[in-house]
Amino acid sequence: APSNKNLIPIATLVGHARGINDVCWSRTAEYVATASDDKTLRLWDVQTSDALVEFRGHTNFVFSCNFNPQSNLLVSGSFDETVKLWDVRSGDCVSTLPAHSDPVTGVDFNRDGTCIVSGSHDGLIRVWDAATGECLKTIYAGGNPPVSHVRFSPNGRFVLSGTLDSKLRLWDVLAKGGGNGNAHDGSKRKRTFLNTGVGADGGMGLGFIGASGNKGGIAGVRDYDDPSEAAAALQRQLLELSNGGGGGNGEMMRTSIDDPLSSTAGANRGGRCTKTYNGHVNTRYCIFSCFSVANKNRQSVVTGSEDGRIFLYDLQSRQVRQILNGGHSDAVLAVDAHDTREIICSGGMSNDRSIKFWMPITPSVGKRKRKTDHGPAGGVNAVASLGYNETNEG
Repeated sequence: APSNKNLIPIATLVGHARGINDVCWSRTAEYVATASDDKTLRLWDVQTSDALVEFRGHTNFVFSCNFNPQSNLLVSGSFDETVKLWDVRSGDCVSTLPAHSDPVTGVDFNRDGTCIVSGSHDGLIRVWDAATGECLKTIYAGGNPPVSHVRFSPNGRFVLSGTLDSKLRLWDVLAKGGGNGNAHDGSKRKRTFLNTGVGADGGMGLGFIGASGNKGGIAGVRDYDDPSEAAAALQRQLLELSNGGGGGNGEMMRTSIDDPLSSTAGANRGGRCTKTYNGHVNTRYCIFSCFSVANKNRQSVVTGSEDGRIFLYDLQSRQVRQILNGGHSDAVLAVDAHDTREIICSGGMSNDRSIKFWMPITPSVGKRKRKTDHGPAGGVNAVASLGYNETNEG
């Protein structure tokens, strides 16, 4: 039988009127913040369990929250389709970003706190200037699948997104230009470039663009590999323009179907999808994903799955490194990895209700009864002697 002796509850924080959707630690580990269906966030003292600040302002469920590196700001995403930035000490809302047209499912700061990323069921991932509230980039994948989770990489260069097409994508948000499609395979493919835009008289236009560009009333630039994809994306953009998006000020936006990234700040701020990870199941719920980089020789992307498993993908090769199987009896929505130790934490849904910790097999751990099944041979062989094993249960 599983042992419950190693993990015991040491404090209970009571204050929210409805369920809690997210919990995050401050970078100083002095505080935790919680996001709730009661439309509020709360700040708690870790040592005393006291509720210090209540953040009010959202008009619907608050689904996601995170501290900036200095722990003086808190960002939140809500079903009211906005992203809010809060002063941690006062509880005041510093800024409200009219970020999306559907519930915001994930928010995060980059490593120095200068940028915020948000993801939404509208299929968009947006990068914001934390100081000005300016939208720096808008990213969306082919087919526009709803975004279930977003997270900056530890170095702040990449954004990891989970979408309801059972894929994780790694976006290089600092790359210049529109990229070359699936950059991970190095292929170069013929592209068709189309313009859509709003002229000075408010009329919408369509045309091709040359290598030198064209500012004559053009609000957007798109590049495609497939005519059907071009038509679908064009229809989407025309809809956006008819709803007042895009603008007619000659600013350029460049987007690729496979690695789309548009920038209202200028075409030289493009980006690309550098990696795609697939194998897990994610079509219904918002599933967390994370980077496991404590061991530089085994850097991984970790995600839960609706089939009750945890997938570890090799960060660089995109292959399944290992599948942690048999630990949960329901969908795994919550995962996280320790910053400096090779430990993964996972949590199951209502039919499971358990929290499990996993760590690499060492000679001492290897003597225990194994509860972990390995995944496909491509991911197992490289880590067969260093696979993850369940340790303790919460």
